[in-house]
Amino acid sequence: MDVTPIEWVNLILRWTHVIAAIFWIGHAFLFNELEEQLVPPEPDDPREGLEGELWMVHGGGFYYMQKTWSYPERLRGALKWFKWEAAFTWLSGFSLLVVVFYLGGGVYLVDRSVADIGVGTAAAVGVASLVVGWLVYDGLCRTPLVENGPLFALVGWLGVLGVAFGLTHLLSARAAFLHVGALLATLMVANVWLVIIPISKKMVAAARGGELLDAKLGRKAKLRSRHNNYIVFPVIFLMISNHYPTIYGARNAWVLLGGMVLLGAGIKHMMNRRGEIHGIYWATAVALFGALGLWGWSTRSHGETVAAGPATGLRPIDPATTGSVRGTVRFEGTVPPPRAVDLVNCPQQSQGPAEIQTVRVSDGDLADAFVWVQQGWEGWQVPPPPTDSVEVDQRGCRYHPHVIGVRVGQPVEFVNADPVPHNVHAQTVANPGFNEMMVGQDTRLRKVFGHAEVMVHTKCDIHPWMSEYIGVVPHPWFQVTGKDGAFSLDGLPPGVYDVAAWHEGYALQHQQVQVTTGQAAKLVFTFGD
Repeated sequence: MDVTPIEWVNLILRWTHVIAAIFWIGHAFLFNELEEQLVPPEPDDPREGLEGELWMVHGGGFYYMQKTWSYPERLRGALKWFKWEAAFTWLSGFSLLVVVFYLGGGVYLVDRSVADIGVGTAAAVGVASLVVGWLVYDGLCRTPLVENGPLFALVGWLGVLGVAFGLTHLLSARAAFLHVGALLATLMVANVWLVIIPISKKMVAAARGGELLDAKLGRKAKLRSRHNNYIVFPVIFLMISNHYPTIYGARNAWVLLGGMVLLGAGIKHMMNRRGEIHGIYWATAVALFGALGLWGWSTRSHGETVAAGPATGLRPIDPATTGSVRGTVRFEGTVPPPRAVDLVNCPQQSQGPAEIQTVRVSDGDLADAFVWVQQGWEGWQVPPPPTDSVEVDQRGCRYHPHVIGVRVGQPVEFVNADPVPHNVHAQTVANPGFNEMMVGQDTRLRKVFGHAEVMVHTKCDIHPWMSEYIGVVPHPWFQVTGKDGAFSLDGLPPGVYDVAAWHEGYALQHQQVQVTTGQAAKLVFTFGD
């Protein structure tokens, strides 16, 4: 596969971002360690304003560190500022956000099964979340609420949970997680550049000018630094979350996000307290994360579900008396145009944008419609489901076929024919959901749906344009239309049936039909504007 210029940009930005983040977070950890290890002076220590001191040994030498709220008569030696690491981390991270999510048609940004919005709107939502998030946070920091640490933390966490809920209902799951991470990182960097550094400059100016400065300013900077201290673990989790579609693609992903943010902050609190179980803070974090995590994961499949055995007291079907329902699914009106998609990180990427057409019409006939008998079959003894699997191929970062039908209890086998990873995320209602990785070429995943459900939407969170629908029915009378729009439901016992037709993007249709022995009842379904 040819490497495109945008991939080189992506690589260089990602490399820069990681290196800058290591510098920034490394320095943050160093100063947090210093804060916790400082030894306070004795009560009779004559040195005014000394908060603590520490001797360290490293690299074959000794270091002596002091922290003071007073200001020396004159500053000696070079003054080291810790700000550019934060700036380069944010600038490289935001540039990466633009390259990966906002450019290239927004293939990772928009998931139309979540919200049918344009790339520009989605990008505006993402940027607005960063700006508005900072303004709200900074406003809260200027209220008396900031003096109540536990209450401020609770309000902040609820705010993160609210942002996560909103973004996961507007953007693709992957983009939502990364934007929440970008928001928290923005708070950290803005704390450094808009609060901590300006206060530090005032302190330096006062020291150089021999002026007195209110120590409250220094404590205000320390408070923002403390906020950054608790945010850092959640940010790290959110930045690596895009590698785990089973996390960001979970049905209640925003709940899992909130739980992991709470857990990360709780772990950092324990580290700050040197392993102490600090009463209600840590206990509450564990309890809330456990409850929210269980809720978030409750819809995932923990194994295959098999169909129940055949019901008793049903009438057997006499093949000599059966009839059929045959017909066509038509389309009238203007066919929606295909959607262009850049196949990012796919085998066909070098071939340029691909077109996805979900409404395939040929001479007025509509393909990919799912037609099945919805009612009227219940009193008959239907044959058991086939044991052969229905295969779904992931090839060229597409699902083939786009729509399938299976019996309850019949295996479905997903096959990854691509040399890139995919995940299979089934969004179900009647059946247990699942979201599982298919990491390599020729990987196979076998699933059985134990309950009727029309339709099960299956998608790939890594490549959001990949979408497929599965109609799961408890009998053999169903069919997916081909390019000729035709369907044939054969072997139906005499009676009155409700036949339904489904197509992606249009309302479900129903028609009643009388089936008689040896006859083919005719039906025509029409979709369109």
